[in-house]
Amino acid sequence: MDDRLPDNVFSLKNDDFYEFIQVLVGQQMVDILKFQSITSTQSLIRNPNIFEIFNMNCSESSFLMIRERSCFQLDNGTFIVKIGLINNLNCLLEFLKQQQQKQIKTSSNADSNPSLSFDFINKYPLLKKLIIWYQRVSNENEADENNDIFLKHFIDTITDNLTKSKNNFRYSNLIKNFALSLYILGGKLTYEYLRLNLPGSLPHLSLLNSLISSSDSRISEGEFRFDQLQKHFDSLNVQYAFGSEDCTGIVKRIKYDSTTNTFTGFPSLFDRGVPIKSYYQTDSFDALKSWFNSIDKASLLNVHMIQPVQSTSTDNSSIPSPYLLSVYGIGNTATANDILQRWWYIFNQSLQRNIRIIGFSTDTDPKYLRAMRLMSGFLGAHPNFQVHQHPQAFQIKIRSHWSWFYLREQQLLLFFQDPTHLVTKWRNRLLSVTAELCLGNQSISINHLHDIIENDNYSKLDHGLTKSDINPKDRQNFSS
Repeated sequence: MDDRLPDNVFSLKNDDFYEFIQVLVGQQMVDILKFQSITSTQSLIRNPNIFEIFNMNCSESSFLMIRERSCFQLDNGTFIVKIGLINNLNCLLEFLKQQQQKQIKTSSNADSNPSLSFDFINKYPLLKKLIIWYQRVSNENEADENNDIFLKHFIDTITDNLTKSKNNFRYSNLIKNFALSLYILGGKLTYEYLRLNLPGSLPHLSLLNSLISSSDSRISEGEFRFDQLQKHFDSLNVQYAFGSEDCTGIVKRIKYDSTTNTFTGFPSLFDRGVPIKSYYQTDSFDALKSWFNSIDKASLLNVHMIQPVQSTSTDNSSIPSPYLLSVYGIGNTATANDILQRWWYIFNQSLQRNIRIIGFSTDTDPKYLRAMRLMSGFLGAHPNFQVHQHPQAFQIKIRSHWSWFYLREQQLLLFFQDPTHLVTKWRNRLLSVTAELCLGNQSISINHLHDIIENDNYSKLDHGLTKSDINPKDRQNFSS
């Protein structure tokens, strides 16, 4: 009988209630309930002795008809309810009470939980303040409500999970996206510190790893993700971009990537400047042993980033985040010709996807500077690499008296040194005790900065300098 109870059994009234009783125990029980105006399940539970009426004296014809069908009359004039009706009523009441107890146990609402009384809520100020806050949020307009949507999801997630076992914790997509951002920006230690100290708020690392693995954001060494780059630019509605390339030192180590069946950590081999993807892939132990014995481990990690450049007519004032195009390990054997061909490959592949690379930026490594010079024609040129004749090239209009301008008037790309390294160069030149930094006809030296710091007419609020900022021995003091 329990399986036949509908979910809304305790909200049934009138005809719906009588139809439910008829299906369950028959029309005779319906007539008894109708005669006594018992119109709902709750009313039946509160008044279970529905057969007592048969021992009363009543001459109404409808009552006499119901009593005659439901009872036996003894010789002494008393009426005995038929045993079948008594059993049906007892079974019905028992199953209704069981269903009611189940709802009380599983419900988390204060109305259905007898322990959440007003005294209990007043005993814990946090509950009272949460109720007040939820009331304020529900009364706000849609614009203000959106400002609190994450906080509401966060509180709901914690309170909901704390009432469950750890195996049944659940998280919405909003919380999952927040957890991924926190893990990427803060790192593993920060994420675990917050997760363990805020139980039920953030998913386990295993869930994050599965989310990352199931997405298309996984990067394979030496892979240029031009198709994903196109989707990213289409979502931003951007056509122009600036490329950058730089490398950084890494710990030399060989690892096996099970998803691609390749060994990473060896320096990438180039084909016309482009790394060969999955080159170190083998099932032979002898081949792997030969690589370990004859090839040095990669000491540098080369990274390619693409920065979307929005049009000046775009109303959006936020700057789009750069996109990671490719990453791979290298040695220190790359040449300027490799870099030049690699930039040319990136330019053409992007152009095929309606993305116009307008320039490249990198640090002051000599091979990068030489590639810039050859590509722009600055005091040098590559005889078999005339990129300025490309249909996408633009014209630079220079003044006749610019005798110092040595670039070609036709250019395909712009080139910049990395701003941090460029400013650091200027700083080190300014702090040099053997050289001077000239701006036009004027020169600046470290003595000018000493005079400013020691001058009592200026405070640190005026110049923001300290003596450690002008220490020429610390050549990587970027904050100065």
